[in-house]
Amino acid sequence: MQHGPAGSYVPALAKGWEIGTGGTAITLSLRDDVVWHNDAKFTAKDVATTIRLIMADDSEIPNKERFRVIASTEIKSDFLIMIRFRQAVADPLRPLMFKIIPDGV
Repeated sequence: MQHGPAGSYVPALAKGWEIGTGGTAITLSLRDDVVWHNDAKFTAKDVATTIRLIMADDSEIPNKERFRVIASTEIKSDFLIMIRFRQAVADPLRPLMFKIIPDGV
């Protein structure tokens, strides 16, 4: 996600999203036309891996506390991932503003 005009969000690696009832989950539809520098396809596994690395106890990510609202990820397909939150989130896209790391790095 990227910030757009007037506080909106603009898809970058996601082509769309659906916020679950009550704001406790969000499902991201990912672009299928993105490749990494090594020609590997960008997939939901990359997103899940990045979140796992951010949430790791030994992670030294600045502002890590802002990610604590994320409870889990569920890969639905190569280009579809559900992210669950520990509680209802008023702005569920805000915690998803981070750069993605390729799986296997």
